[in-house]
Amino acid sequence: MKKYLLKAMISFFLLWGSLLKAELPTTLFVFHVRGLSNIYFPSQDYPYLSKVRTEGARAGQFLPVFPSLPFPSQTSLATGCQPWQHGIVSDHFIDKTMGEFEASDVTSWLECEPLWVTAERQNVRTGVYQWPMSFRPWKGIEATFHSVASRNRITNKDGFEKLVEWSKLPSDKRPRLIMASLPGIGEEGREFGPLNGKTRQALRKLDRLFEHFEKQIKKISDFGPYAILITSGQGVSRVKEGVVVDSLFQRYWISGVPVVNGPMIFLYLWDTKNASLVAKSLDRIEGLKTYLPRRFPKEFGKYHPRMGDVVGLLESPKVFLRGEMDENRLPNGTYGYRPDDPTMEGFFAVFGHGIKQHVEVPKMQLVDVAPTAAKILGIAPSKSNEGQVQKGFFKP
Repeated sequence: MKKYLLKAMISFFLLWGSLLKAELPTTLFVFHVRGLSNIYFPSQDYPYLSKVRTEGARAGQFLPVFPSLPFPSQTSLATGCQPWQHGIVSDHFIDKTMGEFEASDVTSWLECEPLWVTAERQNVRTGVYQWPMSFRPWKGIEATFHSVASRNRITNKDGFEKLVEWSKLPSDKRPRLIMASLPGIGEEGREFGPLNGKTRQALRKLDRLFEHFEKQIKKISDFGPYAILITSGQGVSRVKEGVVVDSLFQRYWISGVPVVNGPMIFLYLWDTKNASLVAKSLDRIEGLKTYLPRRFPKEFGKYHPRMGDVVGLLESPKVFLRGEMDENRLPNGTYGYRPDDPTMEGFFAVFGHGIKQHVEVPKMQLVDVAPTAAKILGIAPSKSNEGQVQKGFFKP
């Protein structure tokens, strides 16, 4: 009799414990992985990421923003706003009032509310690792835990270790939104090309790190339900040809400041009246298309003054270079082509507590990530958000 009573009591406490755990709010891990793209899948070479794609919810096509560059993309992921709304229109640009922006961590550049601020306002503790614009307060609010901006090389392993450290904090101090911007395979993709064996090798190593990370989270005895969201703002495209900016300035007598970001150039002219003439001259270059503020394509969103007086965009596989032409300086991969270029397509997958399994939406916009993440956390998205919640990802 005592034996059966003991078994019943054990079963009761196990059930009670599981019910308590289920009632706990969901912790959300958000990973941005540079260079990750749907072009690597399906594949048996990356078992963990493949499992996330097939067993969770994913985007068949994950469409980047314009410009399809790291800083604008990661800021759009965090804010749910297009670059022309949040103001980070490139990795490098000029503002006539604030001056030059070059991968800055000064949050006064940012014109939309980031997800960690949205969460903190609603009493959700956050931890943010190496995400652009997360190192300082935004309008007086900052993440409870955040890393320090570093010019030193950050590894994927560093990021995972920091997230595990935050996850092991006592439950009353532990962040419930934990975000990390990882170098991913971006460096390898640019140096060797997106489909090079060394890039694929780096992705296999990253895949193992993800698997090890989740195993460590599962070992934390008092850790409640969680979801893992993995995304990338854009892929990496192969580069085969360079266009020297300096020679264009000499050939067409252009007076102004060029700011180059891969295949994209912002021209800040000394005399803005010459913008139409400059654009007409540059359009003669094969594979180069220019855009003026008053003729900005609708598919790119709206023009922002920080984009300069003339925007130039090369077609794949060309890229801009400064100085003399040197094949040894030509990267093998880059970001920044048109958002509808198939090579720019990013990656999105999410799985875990409250998320449906084996679900795919045909297309998803990058700005949909922030409001979808907010729903996982059970908070309201920011008022500045322009994205849509992917309701089909969620269990009833």
